[in-house]
Amino acid sequence: MGQDDQLWLLQSRPVTSLVRGVPTGPIYGPGPVAETFPEPLTELEDDLWVPPLRDGVRHALVLAGAATKAEIAGSEIVVVVNGHVAIDLNLAGDARPRPSILQRINPVPSARRLQGAWRVGRLRSALPRLAENLLDRVDADLEAVPPLRDLSSRQLIALIQRGQSVLRAVHAHEILMGMLTDTGGNRLTGASVALRVLSEARQDGHSEADILTRSPIVLALTSPKICACADLPPDALTPSLGSGTSGGTDNGVLREALRLRARWLQEATGRAAFELGERLTNAGMIESVETIRHLRLDTVEALATRREVPRSALQEDHVHSFGEPLPARFQLSDLGFPISARRPDEIGGGTGAGGGSGVGPVTHDTDDPPAGSVLVTTTLTPGLGPLLPRLSGIIAETGSVLSHLAILARESNVATIVGYAGAAAEFRDGDVVQVDGESGNVTHEEDSE
Repeated sequence: MGQDDQLWLLQSRPVTSLVRGVPTGPIYGPGPVAETFPEPLTELEDDLWVPPLRDGVRHALVLAGAATKAEIAGSEIVVVVNGHVAIDLNLAGDARPRPSILQRINPVPSARRLQGAWRVGRLRSALPRLAENLLDRVDADLEAVPPLRDLSSRQLIALIQRGQSVLRAVHAHEILMGMLTDTGGNRLTGASVALRVLSEARQDGHSEADILTRSPIVLALTSPKICACADLPPDALTPSLGSGTSGGTDNGVLREALRLRARWLQEATGRAAFELGERLTNAGMIESVETIRHLRLDTVEALATRREVPRSALQEDHVHSFGEPLPARFQLSDLGFPISARRPDEIGGGTGAGGGSGVGPVTHDTDDPPAGSVLVTTTLTPGLGPLLPRLSGIIAETGSVLSHLAILARESNVATIVGYAGAAAEFRDGDVVQVDGESGNVTHEEDSE
């Protein structure tokens, strides 16, 4: 209080808290899409690959009767936040809320399920044959694509549009195979086969470009990106596989084949976009090839077809910031920010993905982890496959027990846990922990003594 009887309020530091808004709507999370898009996407990559996935999920849910029209209409299904992709965990089956008493005694949903059972049963029996036919068509389409340099710019745009349409069908079939058919238990995946192929090809002295041309299955180890050629992981040690590799079914093989075709289609459209970027750069229409990745698809189409484009849409001085990785579970606020969400009964821990038990010091180094360490990571990316032989365990904040990397890890007898919320902050480098891949529990060694 001053001498003049006026109250003076002093602030020692500026208010820097960011207003994030009120969270509403569905619970989203990287979940099963963390493997499909392990790295954040630029604007054009978002336009190329996210809408086909979103539409594929929507079609699969409708055909399988796995969600009501209201549930589907009330969700964006797949969202992108600062380049990071997430899915509605409720619709994905990873966060089904417990039904209330009224919902449990309500006969209407059961009646709807009975009405749809016959249709779904027919779809289940026909699905393997439909998947085989789709695989044949995709392979024929990809084989028929001429060298990209021989196509006109309009033909490259048509290739991208066709690729998006086919990618939508592949995603839908792959999801339906997982929802409606028995795809087996522990089994080899496209990533495990790709690791073996890559390792043997390098031992035989083949170049990276030659390996990609001769054995495109190695793309299962890479993330989709608009570029001239995918970067293969530098390490490619063939993992020592456990006794569970004999499991699996023909349906499991078909699902893996569909996943691989999705990756091939992403590669084809990404390379077509890069070719367009080179042409637009040479024509002086954009500053550099890298600029193409930060344009929207409608802008790229307008440039390629010589239609007028506002100068502001070219983003020549664009600086992209992907921000922090997404929480394992979150809601979007009214301002578009992700607000972390936890289950009411969530105390900690994750879901065991198999691989037995392992003990070792914690590391967060996803490039060169020490031998015998326990890797704590945000997502299970295909690029982690070559590192498995040196790890005693993996703890991931997101991911699914059915992801390529989780299956490959348990086949390699590496204790694996997925969906461990806050793991990166909870476990510090050097902490010695025991990872139980069956129960999903992580124990500090000093706590167990």
